[in-house]
Amino acid sequence: MRVLIMLLWGMLLVGIVVAQGPGETLIAYTPLKQVPLSSGDVMLCPGDIALITPQGNAAEYIENDCYDPAVLDWSLDGRFFAYGTISDEGVIVLNRETAEQQTLLREDTRLFYGRVAWSPDGERVAYAADPVHEIDGVAQQQYRSRLYLSNRDGSDSRLLTASLNVWGKILWSDNQNTLLFLATQPVKDTRFFHTSDLYRINSDGTALKRLARRASSPVWSPDGNRVAFVTLGEEENVTERSSRVEIMDADGQNRQVIAEGTGWRFIVAPW
Repeated sequence: MRVLIMLLWGMLLVGIVVAQGPGETLIAYTPLKQVPLSSGDVMLCPGDIALITPQGNAAEYIENDCYDPAVLDWSLDGRFFAYGTISDEGVIVLNRETAEQQTLLREDTRLFYGRVAWSPDGERVAYAADPVHEIDGVAQQQYRSRLYLSNRDGSDSRLLTASLNVWGKILWSDNQNTLLFLATQPVKDTRFFHTSDLYRINSDGTALKRLARRASSPVWSPDGNRVAFVTLGEEENVTERSSRVEIMDADGQNRQVIAEGTGWRFIVAPW
């Protein structure tokens, strides 16, 4: 019973984002609307957005249908939320000041994980969505997320990657010119992927480059000139698989290993 209670409490706080708005510091978290039947159903349970102060005082409650509450993103100025929804199957931009909503999703795509990331100036949103494939006249979800970029108001929506499956968090550089993301080459009839590579691309869609193979947990340095990430060995025994924390210049030069050991891929390397 104690384990069950702890599990349910953990599901309540699926995603947490902190932002400093004008004259306020608030914490956003996403309570689920229902208890999932199993752990595999967690992402199918819609969630709301609750805002509280660091002292635990309720500040605001926003009812919605977050598809995957863990990927809610908050603009740096605190004015906008971006998140995926179950009901609209799109990325929603919510203006906290006016309560207006804008859907960011191309007509030929369908939301899967709904990875979203605000540009530092809060004017653009990068997100991952799946192309909808027609099979025997029926649109089917193929779990092949591509990287898209759109203005906050939904205008100038563009496909940035046509031949990669985006997998994981999207990271903007501070100068707003470059994006980091994890992705794989297309694999037929494979829903989930065991390894991914680290890529960078300019926000105008140019200069796509693979920085590292078998990578995870990328993060920009505070000055935006370097990147830290984790890479994995190819040992068949998972428990013996090697892992390394590496750094390199943002252009892929001067790569070096700064720590190594044995472990699995979900290792975070914060700067």
